[in-house]
Amino acid sequence: MIFRKELREVFAIIDRMLVALQIGIPTRGTSGVELRRVVGNFQAHQVELVENFTIGTELFACFEQARVAGATLDTLDAVRNVLVLEQPIFDFGRSAKMTGMVFSFVEQCKLIAAMTFVSRSAAERMMVRMSKVIEILKLEVAELLDGMDYQNLTKLAAALTQHLTVTERKLPQIVRYTMATSNTALSLSNFLYGDGGRFVELIDENGVINPVFFPRDIQALSQ
Repeated sequence: MIFRKELREVFAIIDRMLVALQIGIPTRGTSGVELRRVVGNFQAHQVELVENFTIGTELFACFEQARVAGATLDTLDAVRNVLVLEQPIFDFGRSAKMTGMVFSFVEQCKLIAAMTFVSRSAAERMMVRMSKVIEILKLEVAELLDGMDYQNLTKLAAALTQHLTVTERKLPQIVRYTMATSNTALSLSNFLYGDGGRFVELIDENGVINPVFFPRDIQALSQ
């Protein structure tokens, strides 16, 4: 039997989780409207979902729809940061906290799998970022997961690391140059690649505001 005070704790944790999950996602458009509908339906039937043992499935549906509607890696980091601060008293509350943290990681893995990286350094930065997430998960949820669930989480983390490692190996390196004088983005693109059409990636890679005046010290893809 689940006592009323346990349910209050669980629903409060999930409500804060879902608020964080929706921050920054546009309310307009079909996917945004659908997210609000899915979340609203979940919150309206929480007690029934607990009684039917489907609350986990329906909560995951909220996370899935959030990703479709435009949730980013930062959005899902924010959800996890909210959950890290939770200090539930009851096992059900701890389970809700753990579940939300795992779901946020699952959605991040799906986002990363669909990303296109342009350089090894970009893939390396992502690997460093997600390694920190994996460590947080191991610290926060490992003791609460049963053997099979923990193995699944470990396999997912390993698959993500493998994906980023393989992706990194296939990408060109970042090379740093010190030019004799300042150049425009167009002239640098022609000089480095023999192709004036790649000036946009030089601007992005170096964070230059004015493409007419590049700094002498720049970085560019090796190919």
